[in-house]
Formats: sequence, C-alpha cells, structure tokens
Amino acid sequence: MGDAIVKQLLKWSYAYFRQDKRDWQILPKPLVKTARKTLELTDRSFTGTIHIAMKLYLTSSGILPKI
Repeated sequence: MGDAIVKQLLKWSYAYFRQDKRDWQILPKPLVKTARKTLELTDRSFTGTIHIAMKLYLTSSGILPKI
C-alpha cells in the first residue's frame, strides 16, 4: 500500500507532457507543494526506488516528466 501512496504523491509532484495528447498535464500549485512536502517526510530510500521505477515507466510509455 505504501508504494501506491508514494506513486500518487510523485504523480502529483510533477507536470507531465502527454505525447498522445501533445500537451502538458499541470496540476494546481497547492497540490504540488503539499505532495512534495509529504514526500520529504517519507523513507528516502523507498521513495527513491519508486521514483526511479516510475521515471523508467513513464519514459517508456511516452509520458515525459517535467522536473
């Protein structure tokens, strides 16, 4: 369950370019700010592993993260 929560927080932390729709998915700034603060409170090694896995998945599926 923890990995699902971290994945969602990571999704909320960044804007994404969706190649299929040719646009950026940009989230509200308060949501991004809160998600990033929450990620800082999690286990960094666990969060880092999930972040790398998500980045690889998103890149391979044509969604480019805007960091």
